[in-house]
Amino acid sequence: MDDHELMDAPADIFDQDPVHESLRICRLIAIRILETILRLPGLILLELWWRNRDTSFDEITQEMLKKAPFNSYLDISTILDFVHRRDFDNSAAIILNYSVLFLSIMFLTLPLSKLFKLYTHAFSLLIFAFAHYMSTTYVNLEQNSNDQELKLDTFVKLERHGFHFLAQLMLSVVQSCVLGLESDVGRAFLTVFTLPIVARMCGFPQEKLILAHNVACSLVMLFICIYVLNRVPDMVHSIRTAFRQIKAIFVVRGLAGGFVTVWRRLRIAELMTCAWLTMFVIRMYVEIWEKGRTWQEAGPALLASIAESTNTPISLLALALTVSFVCKWVVDGAQLVIGGRRDHGHVLAHSGYTEALTLVLLCLQTGLLGMKTEQKAFLLGLVLFIVMSALLQSLYELLEPQLLSLAASPSASRGRHIRCLLLAAHLFVAPISMTYAITAFLPIDLWCVIIVSNCVLTTIHAASSTVQYAIGMIESHSTEPWEHSDDLMFWTRMVTKVFELSIALIVFVYGIIFTVSGNWTLATIAVLVFHVIFNIYRRMEALLGSMTARQAAVKNINRLPRASREELKSRCDVCAICLMEMWEEARVTPCKHFFHGACLRKWLSVRQVCPLCYSELLDSISEPTLEEFRREASPERERERIRERNTEWRELRAMEGARDMWPLMEQVFENESDTESDSSSATEYTLATMVSLPSTLRLTRAVSVQLLPSRNSVVMCPSKPALASRKESDLKKKMAELKHIPDFPLIYPDFLQSPVWNRRNPLYEELVHRDMLERRMNIDIPEFYVGSIVAVTTSEKALGSKEHRFVGICIRREKEGLHHQFTLRNVVDGIGVEVMYDLYNPTIRKIETLKLEKRLDNDLTYLVDALPEYSTFDFHMEPITHPAGTPVPVNPIKMNDYMRYDLIADYRVGSNLEHELKVEEEIQRFEKERHQAGVTRRRIFRSAAASR
Repeated sequence: MDDHELMDAPADIFDQDPVHESLRICRLIAIRILETILRLPGLILLELWWRNRDTSFDEITQEMLKKAPFNSYLDISTILDFVHRRDFDNSAAIILNYSVLFLSIMFLTLPLSKLFKLYTHAFSLLIFAFAHYMSTTYVNLEQNSNDQELKLDTFVKLERHGFHFLAQLMLSVVQSCVLGLESDVGRAFLTVFTLPIVARMCGFPQEKLILAHNVACSLVMLFICIYVLNRVPDMVHSIRTAFRQIKAIFVVRGLAGGFVTVWRRLRIAELMTCAWLTMFVIRMYVEIWEKGRTWQEAGPALLASIAESTNTPISLLALALTVSFVCKWVVDGAQLVIGGRRDHGHVLAHSGYTEALTLVLLCLQTGLLGMKTEQKAFLLGLVLFIVMSALLQSLYELLEPQLLSLAASPSASRGRHIRCLLLAAHLFVAPISMTYAITAFLPIDLWCVIIVSNCVLTTIHAASSTVQYAIGMIESHSTEPWEHSDDLMFWTRMVTKVFELSIALIVFVYGIIFTVSGNWTLATIAVLVFHVIFNIYRRMEALLGSMTARQAAVKNINRLPRASREELKSRCDVCAICLMEMWEEARVTPCKHFFHGACLRKWLSVRQVCPLCYSELLDSISEPTLEEFRREASPERERERIRERNTEWRELRAMEGARDMWPLMEQVFENESDTESDSSSATEYTLATMVSLPSTLRLTRAVSVQLLPSRNSVVMCPSKPALASRKESDLKKKMAELKHIPDFPLIYPDFLQSPVWNRRNPLYEELVHRDMLERRMNIDIPEFYVGSIVAVTTSEKALGSKEHRFVGICIRREKEGLHHQFTLRNVVDGIGVEVMYDLYNPTIRKIETLKLEKRLDNDLTYLVDALPEYSTFDFHMEPITHPAGTPVPVNPIKMNDYMRYDLIADYRVGSNLEHELKVEEEIQRFEKERHQAGVTRRRIFRSAAASR
């Protein structure tokens, strides 16, 4: 790993060799392990500093005197006596405090290359210390020897001196390799501890030999000073570089993103986990071996070790991360066993963070860190039981979709079925076993009841999923959809929800009894309140909602007529929901679509519309209407419709080869409207008709179907005049209730539907409209049209904190929903400037309509080529007030008609009236809710011409 540790390095996408890829992965794993091991002392030092930060210096010195391993060598008592006699206790404590913090920060933040150099320098100091020890030993041996005069006349006399010399030389070589010295003078300095040996071999007196040793020590100190002075500039430069990198990360990615990046690049999570495991293993060794406990006491020893290893917020966070990793490994192992996708859709999905967060919150809420070891061990046992319960729930959330998908996939292997069923059996048995252990290990209180209820719920959910899996398997092996399978599935889910609600009520009743008996706390009351809201009220609401939706689906499905076998045989069709053939049973919708009864019942439980055309299935359907549906679905009526289509095909073939088809299409449909004035024949074509047409006619009819219905027409089938008349009367009534704005498409073009019908998605439009209304609560978007003079004030982070205001004429409004855009034009210093704004861009601070007016054209883009005076406006223009309730003035200036070939020109002046009323109702409901809640008094639904 290079010096730029904190910067993200791109992956090598060109390395496709499997062998090289395996080696690269092994290298990365080895680097991670090595980096974690090298940084481990920093976190352990930080943990020890936190534990002893309130300890006085005298207590620390007493501990050092008792446990110092180098007391005889370093003479710690003399050093401490020197500190005490000169009243350096406070200064020594401050120096020691900041030194430990500085070392911890260095171990945790240095890049891997610099961290490795730190270890090499520490090892070099140890080599110096060992060389000093060997030199001292040599001097003592020589002073205690009886040889006053040294004569090296034999090889035996040279052996002792040669051995010490060779040892010092080998230490110097190792030190030179460790430091990577390239200077010959630097290498020579490493051999200074050979000076006493050379002096003695040269006949230096024994009593003066200590002088040579002192000279060697002085030279070593001088060498260290020179080395440090040469290395300090590099160290300062590295610190500055690291600071700039960290600053760049936080500037580019923000505070939260930068923190996450630094956390990941320094691998803090893995480091804290390894540090906690190290402390835990040491405590386990102390509890088992040093205290002489037997293996029968492994449970209490385990809890005591966990408690002793969790004494500070740092170790508590490390414990939570360890639990997170363990839970993630368990879930990943389970997912690997049962198959399916192993990558997580979200960072919090089956990643162990839920269990870790649960552990941290419970420990902080109960004050775990301030307890004694026995109390802490007991409370940790309770918390770990809660974490185990959450882990079992995560395993169930992982198993349920896999188990239900296996029931619908006949191609899955038998081994996968067996593994999923074994995991389901484990989730059925494990919570029961854990419930027995909880009741035997812990006293019965509110927390214990909550844990037991979660375990019982996991067991019930596992059993319910297994039953649904069995029903799905039976249905998948049948030739046709099993009509009663949906009923069994529904009642299985209902029984499960009833059990959930019953268990939640039992916990609530026990909590009330527990609180009334005098054991209440603020935490207990908060838990009960949340339990009532999330476990009782929401489950009861879900249960009632499911029952209501089911009743509505059954009511509608029973009112729909059954298709006879002759009809199914003549059609020889498949169900559009399950794509299986319909031979025995099918239902007919009012829009003449055929579906299996079981498939349609499932669909109607979700939405009360036709699955194919999304037409509404009315709740009240009379018997004569049912007979009409049967007649519409009969073979005779189908042949009659084919004859009608043949006539229309001949009309459309007459238009082949025309150069300008749009005017002809208008003429054709004008003729059709004369003959059938009560309906719109443009909407009578089905998908089968479109497929059977030639390509040219199909394109022509597709354009006509999309664009011709006007906003004041009622889109209904011409074969049902009674329904069309009733629909029209309902729309008129709704228009009067909502006080419909006639110019709604011009005032709110962003709320219109897409002009391309096959791109319309009702659910997407509903979600987009909600987001648009929420954004309109934060900014006042006034009424303006193409041709109005508008001022827009923006504030972009990239341009500084200063606000920028632009004034211009609106020359274009386009697109729908959140992508709606408008373009302003102005001439600045003789240069035409067009600025396109996204209407819902959060950088827009204010929108002002300086002059409200319309133009005869819906697009003023031609002003780009017009004279500058048509587009020149003062940036300091004062707003012109428009009297409320008066029509919006229309500027008569108009260019030549250039919109003849605009294929969506008809859509620009009109839209579907039903959609307008639906959006108006949604806007008014949203305004009413926000006004009643007291959030704001801002109005969204308004029109200058209608004085709203």
